[in-house]
Amino acid sequence: MAEADTKAAAANSSGWVVEALYTYPVKSCQGVALDESLVGETGLVYDRLWMVINSKTGRFVTQRQVPQLALVSVEIDQKHGTLELSAPNMETALRLPLHPQKTKHLGERIKVRVWYDDVIGRCCGDDASAWFTQFTGKPARLLYKDPDEHRLVSRYLPKKGSCETPPKSGFADVFPFHITTRQSLQDVNSR
Repeated sequence: MAEADTKAAAANSSGWVVEALYTYPVKSCQGVALDESLVGETGLVYDRLWMVINSKTGRFVTQRQVPQLALVSVEIDQKHGTLELSAPNMETALRLPLHPQKTKHLGERIKVRVWYDDVIGRCCGDDASAWFTQFTGKPARLLYKDPDEHRLVSRYLPKKGSCETPPKSGFADVFPFHITTRQSLQDVNSR
């Protein structure tokens, strides 16, 4: 542990130090490094609020099925209120409203299953669908988590009484937060 980390841990009664903080606005695309973040009811602000689905099957798509999603770079532009996606061999970036619910850009409602939960997403439009279809070579649509629908975490719940309100999640696999340790990352990366 670096000296600064040791001092920070000593000042923190739990001994935990946050070394890196990322939000992943589009499920399975690259993360955005943060210095700080607001926390909303579904976790870090903007985390996994967008997700790619197969437009033929309606199933959500991740790097497990389409590894090249890991190449999609994501930028949050607070000043202009946009989410910008870029990828190798794509001539143009895809720009989306950061707050579609405030700009009246909420498209068609689509029910999609994320593991064991049904979640309502809103289609991000034909341009987004065409962009992801071209990049992945598979029929794709981009969804935004419907802000009027709530997805309660249904599995692996904390002990009764340990949370005032049940945890909610966007398009994350399960929980609104994913925390790992340096030792865990080193173990995974060594395999």
